[in-house]
Amino acid sequence: MPLNTWPSRSTRWASASTAGTASQTGSSKQAHGRVHFIVIDSSRPKYNRRMPLKPEEELARRVLRAAGRPGALKALLLDVDGTLAPIAPTPEEAAVPDATLEAVRALVGQGWTVALVSGRPSAEVRSMVPIQGVKIFGSHGLQGSWSRNASGALSPALRRKLAGLAREAERLAEGFPGVLVERKHAGVALHDRKLTAGRRGTWHRRVAEWLKGADLQGLELLSGRRVLELRPVGVHKGRVAETMPGFRGGTPRDDSLIVIGDDRTDEDLFRAVGRSGMTIRVGRAGKQTHAAHRLASPLAVGRFLRALALAES
Repeated sequence: MPLNTWPSRSTRWASASTAGTASQTGSSKQAHGRVHFIVIDSSRPKYNRRMPLKPEEELARRVLRAAGRPGALKALLLDVDGTLAPIAPTPEEAAVPDATLEAVRALVGQGWTVALVSGRPSAEVRSMVPIQGVKIFGSHGLQGSWSRNASGALSPALRRKLAGLAREAERLAEGFPGVLVERKHAGVALHDRKLTAGRRGTWHRRVAEWLKGADLQGLELLSGRRVLELRPVGVHKGRVAETMPGFRGGTPRDDSLIVIGDDRTDEDLFRAVGRSGMTIRVGRAGKQTHAAHRLASPLAVGRFLRALALAES
């Protein structure tokens, strides 16, 4: 159900014969051979205490308690791919579900600070989440600012180095249909989601040999879900949290500051926030993480955001 169609706070009436079944959600009054049913205050979701809460429901309850306290930050720092948008075969095919976009839009309208922190360029992130009031930090935080829209600059020498590495990677990928080399504002990414499973071992060995002979000074290598990325040293998502107005690491815990991500690049955000807020890793259990909590999938993230938005509406 879209957020804007949730019933308003009102009283609704229905009638049935005395032989009909009674409503399970309302009280009833009998008059002149008919039973009138009253349903009141259906404007907000109610948790059934007899049933165990889903992880996203339990986390939402904790966040809402914290958000009601004086001085609460009420901020969401969110990754995009694998967090808001399910992982797709190529970056171009990834999309944020409409229900999740609706929840984000509602939270911004309710006064929450929402920032998207992605490895994608800022323009791509904005096209995926075209919601006014959402802060965008692209290229792992190099693009974007809390105080104004800004674009971080790389040195000319580093730009030339990344362009050269991208050309070399593209030549390497020519013999591997399904491999995509993505040139980013501040890096180069090698995607192999569409590469057949039987060729992945050979591809990984070729990449390892190439990297051994490449000039990687000033760069670091990150491994994600079916992707390897080269990025400048010191450019990481944790800087977005560290520079956020009102954030002071090591201060008393505020669970209204929420960080959600799904891969290695988001670990920088988890470390930066630490115990000062709520950190959530998306995906299956078993992977080491600095996050304190987990949600199973981007769909679970959408339900978590929706629970927050509905409860505050």
